Amino acid sequence: DAYVGLQNTTNCELASDTFNPIPLDYSLYDPYPNPFNAQTTIQITLPIKDVMIVKVYDVNGSELKTLVHSIFDSGTHTIKWDARDLPSGIYFIRMQTRHFSGTKKVSLIK
Repeated sequence: DAYVGLQNTTNCELASDTFNPIPLDYSLYDPYPNPFNAQTTIQITLPIKDVMIVKVYDVNGSELKTLVHSIFDSGTHTIKWDARDLPSGIYFIRMQTRHFSGTKKVSLIK
């Protein structure tokens, strides 16, 4: 048996238009804005629940700050870095998990 019908959707509203599938791979996206003044945003995707560490380094390789060190669920995560206390220069943002690591270069311009 098969049934065919019509549904009137003229007064319907989409409750949420965001679809957040579970990512297939680890990703560390380019921070934005870059170059930046005071604050930049880092977007990261995790395919599985994992421990994630995100740190900031200067051009000499010295660790300046740990932005996060925690367990994150799978999905897309956004981290904001406020660098008001640092001088203008080149910095490196490093993300590390049990299965992935990546580094992105950013320019702080005051």
